[in-house]
Amino acid sequence: MKIAIRADASAQIGSGHIMRMLTLATALKKRGVTVFFLTCNLLGNLNYIIEQEFHLINLSDSSLNILISNLSKETFDWLIIDHYQISNSDEISLKKHLDLYTLCVDDNFIPHTCDILLNQNIYATPSRYEGLITSSTKLLTGLPYALVRDEFAMLQKQTRPQHAPPRLLVTLGGSDPDNLLSHILHALKDLDTPFIATVICGQSNQHFNALRALASTINNINLIKKTSKMAKLMYEHDCAITAAGASTIEALIMQLPSIVIPIVDNQIEVANTLDERNLAIKADWSQKSQLQTMRQTIESFLKQDYKELQNSLKDLNITPTGADIVANEIINYKESNAR
Repeated sequence: MKIAIRADASAQIGSGHIMRMLTLATALKKRGVTVFFLTCNLLGNLNYIIEQEFHLINLSDSSLNILISNLSKETFDWLIIDHYQISNSDEISLKKHLDLYTLCVDDNFIPHTCDILLNQNIYATPSRYEGLITSSTKLLTGLPYALVRDEFAMLQKQTRPQHAPPRLLVTLGGSDPDNLLSHILHALKDLDTPFIATVICGQSNQHFNALRALASTINNINLIKKTSKMAKLMYEHDCAITAAGASTIEALIMQLPSIVIPIVDNQIEVANTLDERNLAIKADWSQKSQLQTMRQTIESFLKQDYKELQNSLKDLNITPTGADIVANEIINYKESNAR
């Protein structure tokens, strides 16, 4: 079986789309599938990571015609789309011009024309897609289908050690275009509550040198440039500050109490849902936020709030096998719907 994946990463877009597609691609590869990524060569892309394990096709632009032209050069069984710029009308055109099955990844509850639709978010339910997809579309919704790497399954069941002072993990995803990490570092600088922090600067973050200079002035902060061991870091820390994106799912799996920040609009519902269910604390922070307000939230979190969240999180049982489940759905779908 040969599968194409259309997704991008950049300093502006972030790395979430590519990272979750790499997880799914790895699960497919284990099942003997040949995977091609079709990406644009954007600033801050992750093509060098893709090329280590998978075939890469560089697109000259993001137009539908260029995508169809490149897909037509190979015989693909499936096209997986994880890209906000590809519309429902584009999906219809792709089905018209190409003889393949399609899986669309959605976060926004918008119309899609595809064979399988995946929404891995905690608030996703089938009822929210009524009138948005055809009756023949297979729907995969919620955390059971979350695309997380195998390392989380290996560490999830181990009891996390408790530390004094608490160890804080800070991660805002792959890019952080507004440089909110800088603002958070300034807020951490003068805390009264003792803590030790690891701050992750994402792979596409363009502010690393300035962040490194700032972090060097704070004794209890270790700044690292990207990581391939997020599960291990989450296991080694007591609590976190994270963007309300893919890392929130990882934190839930690891039962890691977190302050979650909606960086973009489609993360607002994630943050609201987690806050309402007492699974995280939502913080509407930006570069315009008052440092004193941020410090007060972090002080309260480190003193007591993260411990209270632990009680809610321990009752949340998420099996981190979503990538395997989705990969099997793809393979079994083709077998049961052979053309």
